[in-house]
Amino acid sequence: MKGKKILIIVENLPVPLDRRVWQEAQSLQAAGYRVSVICPRMKGYVKGYECIDGIHVYRHPMPKEARGIAQYLIEYSAALFWEFIYSLYVFMRRGFDVIQACNPPDLIFLVAFVFKIFAGRRFVFDHHDGNPEIWVAKGHRKGDAFYRALIFFERLSFRVADAVMTVNEPYRRISIRRGSVSPDRTFVVRNSPKIPSFDPADYPCPSDGRVVLGYLGVMGSQDGVENLLYSLDHIVRKRGRTDVLLKLMGTGPELESIRKKSAELGLDAYVHFTGWISGEDYIRHMNSCDICLNADDVSEYNNYCSPNKVYEYMFFSKPIVQFKMEENSFQAEGACVFANDNDYLDLAEKVLLLMNDPGLRDSLGKAGKKRFHQMFTWERSEAELFKAYARALAVK
Repeated sequence: MKGKKILIIVENLPVPLDRRVWQEAQSLQAAGYRVSVICPRMKGYVKGYECIDGIHVYRHPMPKEARGIAQYLIEYSAALFWEFIYSLYVFMRRGFDVIQACNPPDLIFLVAFVFKIFAGRRFVFDHHDGNPEIWVAKGHRKGDAFYRALIFFERLSFRVADAVMTVNEPYRRISIRRGSVSPDRTFVVRNSPKIPSFDPADYPCPSDGRVVLGYLGVMGSQDGVENLLYSLDHIVRKRGRTDVLLKLMGTGPELESIRKKSAELGLDAYVHFTGWISGEDYIRHMNSCDICLNADDVSEYNNYCSPNKVYEYMFFSKPIVQFKMEENSFQAEGACVFANDNDYLDLAEKVLLLMNDPGLRDSLGKAGKKRFHQMFTWERSEAELFKAYARALAVK
């Protein structure tokens, strides 16, 4: 397969910020493929073109994140327009043998379909999220017209694909059941991070004596982060534990509303917003955490998700508190304490349990790190990535 040219299109995040897509691009490049990526321009990633580690990155204009149906239509239409224009440019300038489309949304197959029909190019669908489930998780009705449209476009993405990559087994089952993808065309490529070259122990973080609770990642409407403030309020006001600090590490569309809620609840002295962190700042902040939190509430969407943050918590040997669902139960088996479904006061009680038991924190953390190395290293996912591409390129 060496020398084959790949075009990856991702719409919801730029690269290299999108870790999954960037790791896929780096692995393919290192294996001898020639990789280009089309992604949106966003804050911090505004260059229209960069060549990073030999990977050609093209960033197109993008409207602000949509919040209503009309805005969704504008956002998706604009993105599709630019993705097609940039794809045509890459095709003429560098060429490609395969297009990989990364959802959400499930519309990028329309770009790939043009090149598949008229130029014989292959199509790999990288299924990151269940868009119909996201629609419901954002408060919309299951079965409405938009939901049915999402099902329709998801099914077309599966049908057009020469190979499908999913983030876990539940999503693989969706591709087989809902997308009618044959099992030999679908591959599980997890979002697990590469094993870093650093040793976390080499980056100690000074402590002020408080128990540090950590949340890492995106703060969107479906991520439940604002509800962690109610858990913290219970710990501080109702249970009188003022020796606590909640670190919110990341950013997202709900960040400002979370800041306002923290101020309304009078919790600013107990909350630290780090913003988006990387490099040594990321390592030191993660090292400083005594307990890590996954705020995803129990829903059909979250039931299928393998949160990236949980992999990272496990790598850093952190005990986890979260709600119990199908995939995260498998993912963090033996490394976490589960709270009652969507009960953020019970989540607070589970945090208090760990605050009062350093030995339990230590044993859960060690179990998580062991499971990460046994089950979820990027090298395992990389092997499936290569199988998916071999399958796509072998299609007659």
